[in-house]
Amino acid sequence: MERHGAYGARAACPGPARSPAVGAGRRTTGSWDKLMAKGSGIVLRDVLDIREDVHSGDFKVELSAGFDGSAAGSIEQYVVTPQLQEQFSTALKLIRGALRKNTSYAAYLHGSFGAGKSHFLTVLHAVLNGDPAVQEKTRLRETVAEHADWLPGKSFLMTPYHLVGAVSLEAALLGGYVKTVRRLHPDAPTPLVYRSDSLLADARGLRASIGDEAFLRLLPAPKAPAVAPQQESDEAEDDDEDAPLTPIGIVPAQGWTTAALDAAFAAPAQDPRRDQLVRALFDGPLKSYGGSAGGDPEAFLSLDDGLSEISKHAQALGYDGVVLFLDELVLWLQAKMSNRAFINDEIQKLVKLIESSNPDRPVPIVSFISRQRDLSQLVGSDILGSDVENLQNALEYLKERFTVVDLEDSNLPDIIKERVLRPKRGQEAALEAAFAGIDKSGQLVKDVLLDGDGATGADWDDFRAVYPLSPALLNVLVALSGVLQRERTGLKLVQQLLEKNAGAEVGRLIPLGDLWDVLVTDTGAAFTKKLTQESESARRFHAKARHYLLGKYGSTDHPDFVADERFVKTVLLAALAPDVPALRRLTASRLAALNHGSVRSRTVPVRDKVVERMKALQLEFPTELRTEGKDDPVFSLHLSDLDVEPILDAVVGEDKVGVRRTWVHDQLWAQLGLAGRQGALLDERTVVWRGSERTVEFVFGTVRDRRTVADEAFEPATGGHARIILDCPFDDGHTPAEAFHRVGELSHSGRQEPVLVWLCDYFSEQRKAQLGRLMRINFLLERDRLSEYTRNFRPDDRHKARKQLEVGRETLTENLLASLREVYGLAEAKEGTLGAEVTDGRHVLSLQPEYPRPQPEGSKPFDQAVTQLADGLFAALYPQHPDFGPGPGAPPGPSPRPN
Repeated sequence: MERHGAYGARAACPGPARSPAVGAGRRTTGSWDKLMAKGSGIVLRDVLDIREDVHSGDFKVELSAGFDGSAAGSIEQYVVTPQLQEQFSTALKLIRGALRKNTSYAAYLHGSFGAGKSHFLTVLHAVLNGDPAVQEKTRLRETVAEHADWLPGKSFLMTPYHLVGAVSLEAALLGGYVKTVRRLHPDAPTPLVYRSDSLLADARGLRASIGDEAFLRLLPAPKAPAVAPQQESDEAEDDDEDAPLTPIGIVPAQGWTTAALDAAFAAPAQDPRRDQLVRALFDGPLKSYGGSAGGDPEAFLSLDDGLSEISKHAQALGYDGVVLFLDELVLWLQAKMSNRAFINDEIQKLVKLIESSNPDRPVPIVSFISRQRDLSQLVGSDILGSDVENLQNALEYLKERFTVVDLEDSNLPDIIKERVLRPKRGQEAALEAAFAGIDKSGQLVKDVLLDGDGATGADWDDFRAVYPLSPALLNVLVALSGVLQRERTGLKLVQQLLEKNAGAEVGRLIPLGDLWDVLVTDTGAAFTKKLTQESESARRFHAKARHYLLGKYGSTDHPDFVADERFVKTVLLAALAPDVPALRRLTASRLAALNHGSVRSRTVPVRDKVVERMKALQLEFPTELRTEGKDDPVFSLHLSDLDVEPILDAVVGEDKVGVRRTWVHDQLWAQLGLAGRQGALLDERTVVWRGSERTVEFVFGTVRDRRTVADEAFEPATGGHARIILDCPFDDGHTPAEAFHRVGELSHSGRQEPVLVWLCDYFSEQRKAQLGRLMRINFLLERDRLSEYTRNFRPDDRHKARKQLEVGRETLTENLLASLREVYGLAEAKEGTLGAEVTDGRHVLSLQPEYPRPQPEGSKPFDQAVTQLADGLFAALYPQHPDFGPGPGAPPGPSPRPN
């Protein structure tokens, strides 16, 4: 989007003195490039004017105290973008039309949470009432000039309403108008928007209890009924033949009398005497009635009649029109979703703002209804739930009757640039040079960070303007700030991000994962009950993951801890809002790009490092963290309010060494193509070597332990066969070196046999714990034992538990199989896999002197590695054997079972 005008270029703004590290003179972009390439240690607070003393109320515009309150926001701070200029013109045209036709109109003030709806109304209030500060804003001045034919001299009573907590629209609008009038015009008569029957009944009781004399002393001096100001006339002012007659019984100016009271109490509804008494009661002995009646929906007139009274009252005060601002409508209605009748009634009442059965409105009423952007379009309807979706649909039909004043999210980059991202004096070149480094990134990284499908619709110039933020980060902030918390605006959240990263080196972007800290932690309630539950589950998972990472890295300042936690926080945000474009299908590449600069590697591609880190996390949290794909897997998080840990703790005794050994044996046999005979001590398979069939026997056990692998096991059971003995990858209190030593002793003792001993590194404590967890999951899922352990669960929770455990089994099995390849030397060991390692990296030892240093080829599957090892062994035994056919490259099949 092209941007023009006063806010189209980054302004050089005065700021605090520069850090000594920055230097005293102005540098060119080229010199900044050289300086930062050397790692000068310049940080964001050196080049940006980051206010680190911002308080919780800063940036928040609150209209509950009116448009002139200290929290209402200032015109000076308001950033008028070209799009906002158009919307001010739309709002003024709506008001102009209402005045010319003396007709009430309404408009949705449409925008995301934090889009500046309240601040927009503050500025509109200033425009309508001729505030001189408006002329200081170029675009506002231009807009006002377009309406110079009608706007000057006009006066409008603007009344804001915060609907949350209101019992009805009548109570909010009519009661709120009374409060506004009492604040702005304390001497004016109280508007007659209350049902007076109960008020008069209380007054009768008071009169009877204290007597007429005392009661009369409580009543203030009578005020004339509200009458619209008369237009000037050329006729003589003393010509009052056509003046309205004073109703009989109206209280004379000197005060109330018993007779006047009797007449007023006996008068029917809408009689001027009754109205005058009601005003006297409101302004005198029952002045608190208006405040207490706010919680009683029956205390007010119907909305039709009440709005008519508001219009008459405002005219009597000299106003040309009334402007109402209804804030938090959707949030208010959403809190009442369990009462469908109430929802339908209140939505129908909104039509009365423009279409009334009581058309007596001498001055028009223009209503602006704050409507947060359709949240289902931002975060997905599944996240918000069906109730909110139904509410959005119910409000949709009003769009044809209401104008829309749209505060687009595309304004956010300009607003942030002007309000928050002010460079210190002379530091513009530093920021330009820093962004140049981002500009050199690969296209994939640039596309991810720009996030062209996001809410702000930012282009590359916008990206440059909001550095060190990224458009992707801003888009996620827009989408989630309104649903996860309602306490702080987008500007406040951006300010907190800057405070958090004030010490970050210039040249790096603020990672998206850091949004978690300002969006989810230390905030109020989420937008819906479902989101509240999801965010609580997210917090619990974050606490678990953080505890694990702290144990792994030892310090929260460790660079790898910081990077891994950012990845965790990013997938957590994606779990809360999976339909936000920037958070869809979080591959390792996207995770790295969104947290640009968190992982640095000169030798290994950053994507591969992220895959390795996330896979390690997945092994620790197999039921929550899931993957899809191979080379650049998609990572996702499954959040649940059901904790399966107590179920797993209940079967901890089923995790036994023998069960673990059996699982490793079975997995190895499956990889080797051996079906395994029940109770068999060894198994065998046929390989084709130089065109002839040969048999290889297989034994699995703990090589260093003579009880599980006897000395007799180190020779084939049948002459002419070869044998491979596979060691077990765990043996508490021992190391692979003991197995190496035992094979060495056998060899030194003269034992010569066609036997290969395949040693393995031992599993780390982490992998052993994961293997133990898998054993417990397998126990629960086998023979439907889980049903017994969840018999007291609700059916839905039983299903959740089974699903979590099934996912955990799949994840642990896949990753532990990969770990087996690593400990047997067939793949490069990943971080966290190895405990004690084999001696000198020698995984395969030979008892055949002619084949002294066998070495399995890496990256091959187990069965192909066995074929390669067997080829070397048989070639050493029979070096003169002719080659009659296919060599060891053909994958062998299982041999027929001996009878």
